[in-house]
Order: sequence, then structure tokens, then C-alpha cells
Amino acid sequence: MINVSNEFREVMKTRRGFLQYADITFKDGRTVNLGPKDFALSNNSITDAAGMNTLPLGAAIAKSIQLEIINDKEQFADYDFLMAEIHLTLKLQLSSTIESVNKGTYTVITPESYGSTVIVEAVDDMYKADKDYATKLKFPATTGEMYRDICERKGFMMGTVTFLHDDFVVKTRPEGVTERQVLGYIAMIACGNARFDVDGFLKIQTYNFGEYKSPIMDANRKYILDSSGKRILSIWGKKNKAHDLKNFFSNMKVGTDDIIITGIKTVIDENSENSNEIMEGNEGYVISISNPLIAGEEKKVVSWLANELIGVRFRKISGDHTADPTIEFMDLAYITSTRGDKRNTYRTIITDVVFNVFGYTSLANSANDTIRNSSKYAAEATKAYVNARRDNIKQLSNYESVLQQITKLISQGCGMYLTPVEQEDGSIIYYMHDKPTIEESSYTCYWTSNGIIASLDGGTTWAVDKNGNALFNIITARGLNFDWLRGGTMKLGGDNNKNGLLKILDASGAEIAKMDNLGLNYNDNLLVGYNNKGRTSYPVIKESFTYEGKTTSCEIAQGSIFIYNDEGGTYDFTRKAYARVGTILDYGYVSTINSATGKTLVSLTNNIYSTGSLSCSGTKSRISGTQNYGDVKLYCYEMPTPMFGDIGEGCTDNIGECYIFLDDVFSETVNTEACYQVFLQKEGKGDIWVESKTLSYFVVKGAPNVKFAWEIKIKQLGFELERLELFSDDEIMPFDAKDIDYEAQAAAMVKEYYEGLEDMQDEEINEFHKTYNW
Repeated sequence: MINVSNEFREVMKTRRGFLQYADITFKDGRTVNLGPKDFALSNNSITDAAGMNTLPLGAAIAKSIQLEIINDKEQFADYDFLMAEIHLTLKLQLSSTIESVNKGTYTVITPESYGSTVIVEAVDDMYKADKDYATKLKFPATTGEMYRDICERKGFMMGTVTFLHDDFVVKTRPEGVTERQVLGYIAMIACGNARFDVDGFLKIQTYNFGEYKSPIMDANRKYILDSSGKRILSIWGKKNKAHDLKNFFSNMKVGTDDIIITGIKTVIDENSENSNEIMEGNEGYVISISNPLIAGEEKKVVSWLANELIGVRFRKISGDHTADPTIEFMDLAYITSTRGDKRNTYRTIITDVVFNVFGYTSLANSANDTIRNSSKYAAEATKAYVNARRDNIKQLSNYESVLQQITKLISQGCGMYLTPVEQEDGSIIYYMHDKPTIEESSYTCYWTSNGIIASLDGGTTWAVDKNGNALFNIITARGLNFDWLRGGTMKLGGDNNKNGLLKILDASGAEIAKMDNLGLNYNDNLLVGYNNKGRTSYPVIKESFTYEGKTTSCEIAQGSIFIYNDEGGTYDFTRKAYARVGTILDYGYVSTINSATGKTLVSLTNNIYSTGSLSCSGTKSRISGTQNYGDVKLYCYEMPTPMFGDIGEGCTDNIGECYIFLDDVFSETVNTEACYQVFLQKEGKGDIWVESKTLSYFVVKGAPNVKFAWEIKIKQLGFELERLELFSDDEIMPFDAKDIDYEAQAAAMVKEYYEGLEDMQDEEINEFHKTYNW
């Protein structure tokens, strides 16, 4: 409801002499100010409607206007109305003054129709939200964060600092929806709708029917009971402002019965075989909702809405009323209809308003009756008549945008009334208000010796006291100095603020920590961020520490762990770091440490266990200590095929035979069914040879009583077909490893690093207390 003076309300009951003014700012910067004589007597209207067949819930409403401007001298032939902004004001002559009513600012998105008059259609800023939801917000996120994010990105003035259930957490980002639909979904959770007020503020407007509840009676004065035998309550806004509308024309239509909301329901996985219906309340007039933001929390939200809406009672109406520019969408009203000598009064909720400047006001509550109701609403945004042309206007910074909005808002305002109230001591408290008396004003502010207070709703909207303490909603500034700051959410950077920057200084003013788009740098020792080299950019965690005069750094980047000292080589003081990393990096592959020599070196102090293959481009060796020559390398025997071997000794008997049986355990690791090789070395005179080979033994024959040594080579079980296989890069970085969340690993390491610092600090403090008995 738009607030006007009491005299304004009385005068408009008997007179329709509204004067229309329009201030037009064209896209090229030119302005035109139109007065009452510049408009035709028809086609001048303001529409504020949901256009639905149920109680609107989760709608993102766009107000629209139509103007017919006189063009008899072709005075507008040189003007392009498309994307022009129109600020509309209505004025009414009172007994001694002229009172103005702000009807909002609109943008022309439909090409104008020229002739002896120019007919233009325009909508409020809601059209800017008819684009794909393109947030950079990270989810999970609250509905309050989503609302503020849309306002910031679209340049909307926030009219709702907090709203019902603005702390509801949305788990995943909605896909395939527009910004406008998201606003509707948010408003649905808040049990209301989204719309711009006449001052251009985007509001999440919650239904408020007051605290008055009364049992419902039928025509025989008997209480109506629900299925459980309880009285059904009617809720109405006794404490809220409601229109008292009596001056309808003969075309007025009123529903035969009151509509009573009895239930709220939603369906989970509606299009699948496993769909499940969640309902609160009883059958009757049930509002069915669909909202992707509530996935996983359907029961909670349905319960919230049921608590607010079940029991709401209103009458379906439609008709033309004497012109009243104060009626808005979602207003409560008492409707009085006259049929002969009978006068009946009904309660209703206005869902559709069309104000005709030089005529009447069409009003409606368009909800279906209980029998026909199938009220399902998925917060679908009402589409604009046509798509607007691309707006190529230069994007303003956040500060400039807010400055422009506030300047426009203040410049479109009217004057204030001043009421001085003398106190007992002779001092004066000054009240300023937007209507002739304080009682009928919606905006008041007053000065006392202790400060200034302003109010829009009877409470405190903003205030400044004599000590310099201030209470505001939103502060926009180029600079802000403070000794301390406390709050919930802080955002730095984005769009015209570019890359955000957070710096922390010590007492001397030296920088000890910095966080920006390149990462977090703490005292030049810990860096968590991005390393940019040439065309590549990759996540990196880097920690440096000094031990015995040497600086060693540990860096995680590009899926590898790098450990190096200040000379560019490797330094093996890393046991503790390896133990820590080993508990996190467990993906079946080993990252490498690159030294300045260009060679690959891995130095580990504990055992290595791999569930896959182990490959290297160099040699494989064991370091063995010697008594006189230090540690030496002993190399592995390489084969084209994976094989196992065994060695032993034997001697032919008196008839020249010797049976060599394979070890039972060894036999289970190799494939003896495949061809295997036996090598003999004589240790005496006489000839010997391999007579036969079986699965479990081989036979040596020759001269009697000849000693010999033997060696056997057999293909490993399961690897019989492998031979000189080509090396693949996938063995360095397996496919599964490509999906590793290095950011999560980095965050875990940083957390553990700081926990370690805290433990060390606690130990030092405890040691200090023990030493000095403090």
C-alpha cells in the first residue's frame, strides 16, 4: 500500500482528477519532462499483477506501464524511446496543496508506435533478471547470500536487508534457470514474492496476515472442523493496514464462498517412478509448490509454508473501482459489495491491479475456487513482452552505481513537513515527515539533543547519536578507516573492484601476510596460491623453513611434491614432512622431486609399497656398505620379460643321474607350464646335461659322481605374455590421479601446518611457565 495523507484518501473518493507527470531520460542522454497536457485521455495505465490462478507464492513480479503521448506536431520524431527510462508521478489537488504520489521508474523495452500519438510500454527493473542465472557464488550458500549476490551483479538496490528464512542453505547451484526464477524461488522459501517497490528497491516481500486468528463458521453459525475434529482458523491482518474498498462499479464479481488454504504440498522426483509426495495440512484448497532450491529439505520448507499459510481465508473478487493509485499487489483489503439493499463485506488479497489514470482501477483476486484449484506454481517468471536490445552502456563501478541510484532516488522525492514540539524546558524536538501529520506519515525522522532517528515502519530504520554512534542498513564508500570491525561476511574484489586484496601489517607497519588472486603469502615463508610461468598457471602450496643455516622449501604443485634448498639442490631433512604427506597422498603413484641438475631423484627413509608397477628411466641399484670402500651400488639384473630365478648345487649318482626338485613355495610364484631354462656349471671331469624338465623337477644326466652348480629362470606367474612393452605416460600419472583434488590436499596440509605451530607455541609457553614458575 502506498502511503498518502488522509485528505488525499477523502478527495479521491469523489474526484478522479489525477495529474500525470513523466520525466523521460533517453538512451542518448536527452531528457523530456511531460505534464498532464502531453497525454491522451486513453491508454495511460499502470499494471501491478501476478496473472495467476492461485495465491501468488514465489512470483517475481514486474510492474508495467502504458503511456499514450501526444505527437500532433511530430515533436518526438527525432527520439528513440527504446531503453528510455520513465519516472512516473501522479498528483492530486487538495484543499490548499498538491500532493504527489511516486509510481516508480520504468524502462521501455518494446518499440514505440508512432502516429498523431506515441504509445510506449515500459517495465520496472525486473526485466534485467530475465537472463540465465550466472552467479560465481560458491555453493552451499544461503538464500540471503544468493539474493545479495543477484543485487550486486545486476545493480539492484537491496530493499530487504534480512528476510524470513534468509539463512536457509541451498546445497547445489540451480541449473537451467534465470535470475528472475531464482528470485522467485528465494521469495517462495520466505513465504512471499519478489518485486520492486516504487522507489526502485528490490524486496523479498513476505505475506503478513497479522496475529489475529478466529474460528470459521458456516452459514448456520456452526464451527467448521478439520478431519481431526479441530476448528479451522481464519487468519487476517487485524494489525496490518488494509484498504476499505466500497466504490465498485456494476461489473463487480464476488466468489460464492471464502477460499481457505488447508494444505501445502510438493512432490519429490515428480517425473520418476520413485516420486514421493510431501504434504502438510488437509485436503481442500492445497497449494502445490515446486522449487529446486529446497532439494533435500522439502519437508522442512513445506512445514514452514504451512505454518504461515494454512488457515488464511479470503474471497475471490474482480471488478472496477473508482481510481485509487495507492493499491498495490499483495495488499490486504475489505471489499464491500452492494446488491439492492444488501451490503456484504469480504476480506481479500489483491493479486492484480490495473490503474487507469483517466478512468477506474481494475482489481482482482484471481485464485480459483476450492473445487477447481490445482494451484501449482514453480516460481516461473512472467516473461517480458519482447526481448530487449542489448544494452551497451558502460558498466559502472559499484560505488558509482549506488551513487547514481541514490541521487536518482533523492531527486525524485518530494518535500517534507516540519513539526516542532516544545518541551517543558523550552527546548524543541523537530519532527520531519512525508505527509501533513505525523500520524499519517510512513517516513518520519526527528532530532533531539542526543541525536537523529529515522523510521519507515514505526521502528528505527537508521540513527546517529551525539557520540558518533550510527545505525545504518548499507554503507557504500570509497574508503573506510576503523579500529575494529565485526560482522558475518566480508567480500573483497569482483567486477569493477577487480582482484580483491587483503593485507595484514605488524605494529611497525611491515606487511606480514597478504591474500590476493595469486594466493596466500604469510611472511614470505608460506605461499598458497597460483604460480604463473609463461602461459601456464597452476595451484601451489609452498612452505620454507631454515635449519642449521640452510633454507629448505617444500612445494606442492602440478601433482608433484618438490623439496629443495636455497642452492637449488635437494636436502634430505624431510622425514617429518614425508610422514605427513604420506598419510594424505595415497593414490598408488609416487610424485618426484626435481633437483637443479635436471635429473629425477627420490629420497625416502622408510619402506616403499606400491600396488602397481614401478618404473624408472635410470638404473635400479641397492646401496651396500663395504669395510674398505664405503657405500657402493649393486645393480639389478634386467630382463626383457618378467622372470624369477633360483640357484643350487647337485651331484650325479653312481649311474650318472640327479633329480633336482623345485621349491614348493617358489613353484607357486612362476609358471612352470611355460618353457623354462636351466643352466649347468660342472665342478669336475666328465660331461653332464639336462635330460628332462617337468612341472616340479628337472633331471640331470652324465658321468657318474660329477658335482655341478645349476641356475633356473622361469616366467613370473601372470606376466607370461609381457615382453619389451612400450612405456606410456599413463604410468606416470594414472587416469584416476587426474581427478585428485589437490586443493583439498593443500588445505589439509596448511591446516596441519598451523596446528603444528600452535602445538609448538603451547609447548614453549608451558616450558616457560615451568622454568620461571609463572
